[in-house]
Amino acid sequence: MAKFELKVPMRLLSEANIHQHWRKKHERNKKQQAAVRLTWLSKRPCVSLPCKVSLTRSGPRKLDYDNLVYAFKAIRDEVAGLLIPGRKDGQADSDERIEWIYSQEIGLYGICIEIEETKLRDEHHMEDC
Repeated sequence: MAKFELKVPMRLLSEANIHQHWRKKHERNKKQQAAVRLTWLSKRPCVSLPCKVSLTRSGPRKLDYDNLVYAFKAIRDEVAGLLIPGRKDGQADSDERIEWIYSQEIGLYGICIEIEETKLRDEHHMEDC
């Protein structure tokens, strides 16, 4: 089973506690998604489903769990869209073949995306990578 790790230097904010104009939030979410997409394309991970995606936030202090999950929403949408291309924006993350795990640690700002296949690849899939 393959395992991939993507580290993206970004400050992930508690979206639920920020009171800003919707356009500022939208622009921030698009920048986060672009950073994840560029990191993904530079690494070119070849992942088969089903898989487990662990999203880890680093920052000077921890968020409570519901704020942590909400802060990762745009990133979750982007990762799911990269794993399952062809679906409308924001719809791939509900696919049952992807298990989502959230965690956080104290440290410098950044995020870590770990993707682990939960089923052995067959030889046919190896040719697609």
